[in-house]
Amino acid sequence: MQALMRSLTLMATISSLAGYEGTLSVRQHPGEVTSTVGRTVMVACGAHYDGQTPDQVDIYWYKGEPSPQNALANLRESGSPLGGRLYLHGGHSKHYRILVISNLTLTDAGVYTCEVSVPLPPPLVSQHGSGTRLHVEESTSCLALKTPTVTKQVIIIPALSIYSTVLTIVVIVLAVLLRFHMKSKGTLITKEISRGPEEPQTNTCRGHTSSLAGDRSRETHPQEYEDMTVFRTMNQR
Repeated sequence: MQALMRSLTLMATISSLAGYEGTLSVRQHPGEVTSTVGRTVMVACGAHYDGQTPDQVDIYWYKGEPSPQNALANLRESGSPLGGRLYLHGGHSKHYRILVISNLTLTDAGVYTCEVSVPLPPPLVSQHGSGTRLHVEESTSCLALKTPTVTKQVIIIPALSIYSTVLTIVVIVLAVLLRFHMKSKGTLITKEISRGPEEPQTNTCRGHTSSLAGDRSRETHPQEYEDMTVFRTMNQR
């Protein structure tokens, strides 16, 4: 019995020293993604084991080339009270982990690569994903806020220039018309002063009328006038 136990322990030790005998492959999805500022993106990292599932699996994330200085450390789990825009989703699954980047900024753009590591059973086996390239663009709301400012500058400045030009032309036209009006009025006053007041012709017309009436009466009754003249001369004798 004791010999059997020793045999089983020895076999287990040899098996543990042999390490993970399966084949490990890692896949990332998507290979490239484009989003806008303020949005949220997710990058999945899946592990495939050709053989038995290992006892322990660790998944790490890097921004840029997989190296210690580029490692995304202290990533919180989904639902964790810890703050941060980057967190992991998928629990401690041995088959996949999802990196979530929320409230995107322009500085989040880059290549994100995951690494699946199998420490047990030893020796250590690890494999990297193909990487996911993230493009971050300015959101349409930011562009909408910038567009009216540019439009106002493009429209208001020429409008003010046109308005000032039209106003200047109107002022010049009014000044010319006013000057012409004043000049015309001064000419009329000068003419009235130089002509002087007109003399009344009433009496002259009346005298002339009387004279004409006398002459006409003489012309009308010449014989009667002569008879009266003779009659007066006879009476004086």
